[in-house]
Amino acid sequence: MNIYLEKMDNYILNKKKKPTPSQWQAISLSGCDILVSAAAGSGKTEVLSERISRKIANSRWDINRLLILTFTKAAAENMTERIENKIEEKLSITGKKEDIEFLKRQRLLMGESQISTIDSFCSNVLRKFYYLVEENIKDQTIYLSPNFKVLTDNTNLLQKSIDYVLEDFANRDEEEFSIFFNEYFTKYGDSLTKFLNNIYKKLLNIVNYRDYIEYKLIKNIEYCLGDIDYKKIYTLLEGISIDSVDSNFEIVIKAVKLYQKELSKLNDITNLLNDFEDNDNISEYNMIYIKKIFDSLDINEDIGSNVVVTNEYLENILANMKEYNSTKSNDLLSKLYNQLSELRIILKNLMTTQVYAKYLKRILLAIDDEFILRKRKDSYLDFSDLSHLTIKALEKEINGKKVCTEAALYYKNLFLEIYVDEYQDNNDLQEYILNLIRGDNSTFFRVGDVKQSIYGFRGSNPELFEEKYRKYNKITDYISDDIYDVSKDYKIDYSGEGICVILKENFRSEENILKTSNFIFNRLMYENNAGISYTLDNALYYPKVKPKGNSTIPTYLISSNEKGVTDEQLVHNIAKEILYILETSEDDIKFNDFAILFRNATGDFVSNIKSIIEQYGISVNYRDNDVFKNSHSVNIILNLLKFIDNQERDINLLILLRSAIFNYSNDELLALSMQSGKNLFKKISKSSKIKDINTANLLKKWINYSLNNSVIDTIKQIVIDTNFIEYLTTFEVNDLEVEYYENLLTIILEASKNNGNLSYVIEYLEYTLSSDISIEGKHTDNSVLCMSVHKSKGLEYKYVFLVGLDKDLNTNWYKQPIFSKEFGLAIKSEHSNLAKLYDIVFNFIHKKNIEEEIRILYVAFTRAEKGLYLVSRNMNLGTEFSNDENDKNHIINKAIKVKKYGELLNIVLEYYEREYLENINNITEQGAIFDYKELIEIPTVFEKHNLQVEDYSIFDKDYIEDNGENIIFIENPEDFNKRIYPAKTSYSALKNNSVKNNSNEYLKLKSLTKNNNALLRGNIVHKLFERLISDIKVGLIINDLVNYLKDLVQTDNLFINVKDKRILTKEEFDFINNEQDLYFINKFLENKILINLINNSVAIETEISFTTYISNTDIENIKNNKAEKFEIDGGETKTILQGVVDLLIKLDDNNYVVVDYKTDNLKLAKEFKERHKNQLLVYSNAISNFYGDNINIEKYIYSYTLGELIRVQ
Repeated sequence: MNIYLEKMDNYILNKKKKPTPSQWQAISLSGCDILVSAAAGSGKTEVLSERISRKIANSRWDINRLLILTFTKAAAENMTERIENKIEEKLSITGKKEDIEFLKRQRLLMGESQISTIDSFCSNVLRKFYYLVEENIKDQTIYLSPNFKVLTDNTNLLQKSIDYVLEDFANRDEEEFSIFFNEYFTKYGDSLTKFLNNIYKKLLNIVNYRDYIEYKLIKNIEYCLGDIDYKKIYTLLEGISIDSVDSNFEIVIKAVKLYQKELSKLNDITNLLNDFEDNDNISEYNMIYIKKIFDSLDINEDIGSNVVVTNEYLENILANMKEYNSTKSNDLLSKLYNQLSELRIILKNLMTTQVYAKYLKRILLAIDDEFILRKRKDSYLDFSDLSHLTIKALEKEINGKKVCTEAALYYKNLFLEIYVDEYQDNNDLQEYILNLIRGDNSTFFRVGDVKQSIYGFRGSNPELFEEKYRKYNKITDYISDDIYDVSKDYKIDYSGEGICVILKENFRSEENILKTSNFIFNRLMYENNAGISYTLDNALYYPKVKPKGNSTIPTYLISSNEKGVTDEQLVHNIAKEILYILETSEDDIKFNDFAILFRNATGDFVSNIKSIIEQYGISVNYRDNDVFKNSHSVNIILNLLKFIDNQERDINLLILLRSAIFNYSNDELLALSMQSGKNLFKKISKSSKIKDINTANLLKKWINYSLNNSVIDTIKQIVIDTNFIEYLTTFEVNDLEVEYYENLLTIILEASKNNGNLSYVIEYLEYTLSSDISIEGKHTDNSVLCMSVHKSKGLEYKYVFLVGLDKDLNTNWYKQPIFSKEFGLAIKSEHSNLAKLYDIVFNFIHKKNIEEEIRILYVAFTRAEKGLYLVSRNMNLGTEFSNDENDKNHIINKAIKVKKYGELLNIVLEYYEREYLENINNITEQGAIFDYKELIEIPTVFEKHNLQVEDYSIFDKDYIEDNGENIIFIENPEDFNKRIYPAKTSYSALKNNSVKNNSNEYLKLKSLTKNNNALLRGNIVHKLFERLISDIKVGLIINDLVNYLKDLVQTDNLFINVKDKRILTKEEFDFINNEQDLYFINKFLENKILINLINNSVAIETEISFTTYISNTDIENIKNNKAEKFEIDGGETKTILQGVVDLLIKLDDNNYVVVDYKTDNLKLAKEFKERHKNQLLVYSNAISNFYGDNINIEKYIYSYTLGELIRVQ
């Protein structure tokens, strides 16, 4: 058999970025099955799309004769776009008419192409060959409807099926069910329905899972128990007391002899090892580990009960009975009864275990029956159905032999090559299906990185990849890298199952990230410790064609080798590091170049990270499921739908009336409750009050609309009627509430696809909200992304912080009966054989979990491009210095015992020695650099207290800024050299406060406690001037100021307020509706200089928030009124300065005007200049940093009390 490697043609040679030799081998190799082992960042997607487009263009394969499977829909869309672009590119450069016609035909065939997920492919198979599928459930034959609907979330329906089955069994009043039920809760005490849900979902990943439940699920338990009827023996001894031994003497002898006879049926657990070796589901590598577990067990030791029931043990009971029968000794009777009681307890435990296992099998099969019937009743297929029924469509059994159907033959003849992306994430079901459709003349092209297999909880099986990796010949076995020439064609005489091409070069990360990753995973994945190989072939290599950077960034540990470091301190250090990089990097770095990744964390954990980092002016993008579930969007929409569905639901209507949609006060609700009517809706419908009439009419409109329109359309109508989106924008700076609303619509849309009935949608929505859902959000350009490692897969960031390393590993599975596909069910028991089986399965599952945790760490490491940070309270870098092969063995022995994520790294890092790595022969980790990042103390941040003043006259130059900013006053200022400066503050805080620090104490603060009239006036003036500027710019002429202000007063309907930009509360209007304030506002409108600037501007912005940096020297200059110009000096510690520019006027690209509003009660313009010149300097500096240093900025203060625009030099 021959395989072929083509030479690079001119099209490839002329490309700006040509494939590497190994990439070209993967693209051009043909004639056999191919496995591409593609390291992270090695360009596998480009290789895959280029190969496919070449098969189309050069081999003249029609696109619809290729099956291209991706892991996600997004990846399928991306692959389709890539292939279309490549076809178009090839079409544009060819000059041959026949080529152009063929390529045009391929563009037309793109609509028939099969580029999809495996689930979508299965759905297409079933819609085409639905008539081949039939199911036999509870003596019913169910035929597949061609109009089936895909149930995207089966959680609710499965839970109902489980509840129904358990209730049905309970109502049967069967003794076995009571035994089953009591046995579970006695041993585990956890949710039975949760356990059944979990194990059933795992079973669905197995081919022919019903046969597995019937014949394999409890096979090993039955083997350990032997074919013994424990219940029969136990029943004979059950009611015997010490006083009834004599009267039941023959029955006791019968029971003991029966047990003695049955003991011959008990199996030796060591023989299980032979069964495991014959098990096709257990790989060679796993078998080695299983043997190690067996070797570690003392098979002759009873690790369960203290009593081992042997023939000798029973003979001793019979001897004692014989002696007692002749002597009638009371002492002997007591001894004999104790033996019988002990035996009875053992028998009862074995009987309950036996009943439990058999009954569990019955329950799982009953759940499956009920679940399928419920789904098929409404023509639903869930994702597991798509796979299992596709197998039914492709394969049938005739005379006990499985044969291909017409569907399988159709696809065998159709597909020329089958492409599988992210092959490491395939499961056994998917592998089985692909083998059924693979024709004799078709080949597989599988691409992936087994080191990134992290979806074991979904049933993925990395051993499928690893098995082929070990069995396939490597292309380098035929042509070494040293002699391979891309300008030559190769014809290779080949025999084997397939060829493996290895893509080693990582084009994503800097060299030190690759080397430090190799240092970690050369050890954690040593000798298949992560279920995979990590050899020189599997290590990460820096590309030969990629220039190296001028400097090396270490892989940093934000940690300490000493105790006492807190999580809070670590997060502050992350924030400071982000700001340091932004300030010092020569690259154009933005917030969205940073990612904070965690393995597994609660919403509170990540929310705390977010809140601390945002104190530094850093936007963090994180979608918390719990916040989503409790958001305004969900609360209002869900209660609206519930009310529309049933108008007698008073609680839902009450929530709506209290919401901002209708804005009912307590007094209004009390008055409404006094109306006649059997429910709240009847009461409001009968009311004669205008507000109630309007409310009732709107509610009736929505109810009637819902009768003839979909749920989604009904919601959209409500949104239009209430300006709901505008209302949501008032809650969050980053429009999170709007995104939550969009997520909610997505969930409702999914529900509506299954069933458009409003009641069903509500039920679906409630159940979905009660489960673990994934909330997707738009990644804004100016935010650090915070996410789980699983969500980061396939993404890349310049700088990555790996947090949560001090969290415990997941051990929830310990609390229930344990299950693995390889061994079936294992149950805690005092019986020796069962206890040993449980120990074997426990260790096996635990090992598999640790393996996946190691692979998850690998994924996290390989997301980073330039900088990688490991964040943990305690890490031991280089505490051990021996570095021989034995150390690797020590590491993998320690790995199986770790309890926290960070411990996996610690057990490797303690062997780090920089000098050793500089001289090591292994080039993949030669010169790897780790280093500690020096920890800072938690910065002392200025605490905020509201300024409360009585009137204008109380303002003194010691108390500046009455514009709504928070001000503090600090007692006993110390001299400059003893101060700690805040990490984040505002101008007013800097100007008016000194800082005390002599012993790292927190700042001692004193609130100003006077009434808040001046502060209230300052707030009103700022938002009123903002509205006035907007109206002036659009040409509005204000002739009647009082009526103008009245039109700005808010109504009871918040949505009208948002729509009409009603900014004043009634109290605020009353506060400024006086002769003095109206005079000051008119003076603002009459200021010709300001009005001319506004009218002549090309753009105006109001209330602009900014964040800039300022040095400690500049802080002191501000305090002493000596500031002239602020310079960014990389050598001095910086403080984040935040502020708000009241008005920025852009006259042209080079000229800007900054205006700050002041309500200080000063008498002279020069006093305003002196007091506020530094603040205007800070503001203009921030504007220059944003718009460019070469712009001209004029600075003004508008004094409310002087009615004057004051220029500040």
